Amino acid sequence: MSGFTGTLTNLVYHSTLDGLVLDGLILWDDLALGDGVVVDDILDWDNIADLDGYLFDSLGTIDSTSGVQPYGFYDFNAQTDLGAVYSVHFTRRLRIEPFNLAVLFDDNIAELDTWGDFDGTDISSVNAWISIRSTEDDPNNNPTWSEWTPVINNLIRGRAFQYRAELESNQLTQNAAMVDIGINLALALRTEASANHTTGAASYTVTFPNTFYEPPALSITPYNMNTGDYYQLSRLEFDSISSNIDTWPDFDSFAITETGFTITFYNSSSTIVDRTFDYSATGPGAKL
Repeated sequence: MSGFTGTLTNLVYHSTLDGLVLDGLILWDDLALGDGVVVDDILDWDNIADLDGYLFDSLGTIDSTSGVQPYGFYDFNAQTDLGAVYSVHFTRRLRIEPFNLAVLFDDNIAELDTWGDFDGTDISSVNAWISIRSTEDDPNNNPTWSEWTPVINNLIRGRAFQYRAELESNQLTQNAAMVDIGINLALALRTEASANHTTGAASYTVTFPNTFYEPPALSITPYNMNTGDYYQLSRLEFDSISSNIDTWPDFDSFAITETGFTITFYNSSSTIVDRTFDYSATGPGAKL
């Protein structure tokens, strides 16, 4: 089953449409002969008839014979564990292709009063959405999960998140293929600023009050500087950086971590001097 490795409930994979569709209401084991003999007693598959008494060979599709389930869902195989509690911005990725199983008047098995139209072109009775649930607990240690919440453009607080794609139909003959489903997430940006840090004639280390998810962008505003003064951010050893290497924007960022930075001021003779500075750090998320 291409791309869909999670758990299906009342959904099946449609190889032609390459998507997930609502399953039929009647299972193979429910098909019977015209006199009501069930499949378990049938030896010749060509003798199997549907509920209207037609032979199996004459059936177009089992779904169009039985109608579709009113609701089904797909639980994603993967979940997200950020390792700590963050506020996360979620957007969905969802594309469906609706279709009508009964395009002919005689093929519509639903009650007449429930028909949306007579010519089979109406596919307005299907709907799909993606839901999410969260926990602030360790997801591997008996977590308490929230209720499922539909995702459109949400900001949700949590450590770990699980995802579900849901599909429903209000007509027995209307179905849809969910051909592209996914979740995009980004940690909400925040800015942390602090003023009037005095270094003394030494290297000065700043520890952010709240840890960022990855190294933030840093702005330094120095004061009482003389001509020729400059500052440097101390370089760090590779194994002291906890963020993923894919998140490093450039080698200058080695001087900044999720937890803080170290700064040193020098005069024109490269002697360490005492200076005052403000800083502003902007980056994704904070451990809450």
